[in-house]
Amino acid sequence: MKNAVIRSSHSGNSRTAYTLFEMLLVLAILGMISATVWPAVTRLFGDHQLLETAHLVQVTLAETRKQSVELGLRYEVHFEPRGSHYFAAPFDRRDFDANREGVIPWTFEGVLPAGLSFEPVLEDRLRTNFHGALPQQEREADARSPRVLFYPDGTTADVTIYVVDANHRYVRLSVRGLTGRVAASGVMVGHTR
Repeated sequence: MKNAVIRSSHSGNSRTAYTLFEMLLVLAILGMISATVWPAVTRLFGDHQLLETAHLVQVTLAETRKQSVELGLRYEVHFEPRGSHYFAAPFDRRDFDANREGVIPWTFEGVLPAGLSFEPVLEDRLRTNFHGALPQQEREADARSPRVLFYPDGTTADVTIYVVDANHRYVRLSVRGLTGRVAASGVMVGHTR
C-alpha cells in the first residue's frame, strides 16, 4: 500500500517547473505589451515636463508684472530666441537707481530643462502699441532678443511665446496687452505658426 502512494505522487501528471519555451513565451508577451505602452508613457512624462516648464514661465511673467506695478517701474522679461535662457529685470536700471537708493531691484534668471526652448512670436501691436510708437532703439532690441515689457500700470503689448520640445510639441503662452494676464494652452503638436 505504501508503494502505491509513492508511485502516484511521482506519476507523469504532476509538474513542478515551467519549460524554457513557456518562459520565453511569457517574456515575449511582456515585451510586446511594454513596447506598445512605452510611447504613451514617455509622451505623458514629456507632456508633464512641458506643462510644468510653461507654468514656471507663466509665473515669472505674472511676478514681473506684479513687481512693475508695485515699484512703479517698467520691467521686462527677455527670452533667448530659439534658446533656453530667460531673465526678468527693470527695463532701465538707471531710473531704478535714481529713484530708490539702497533698494535692490527684483530680478530673475531662468533656464528651461534640456530639450526645451523658446520660440517667441511678437505680435504687430508690440511695434506700435497704445503707449505710442516704440523708439528705434527699442525696436532694434526687440529684433535681437524678444521680450515682454510691463508698464507700471500693469499693461504690456500682446505677445505670444512658445515653449517647444524636440518633437514639435509646444505650449503657447499668450500675454494680453491691456490686462497683462498670461494664459497657457495645453500641449499641442505640430509647428507653432
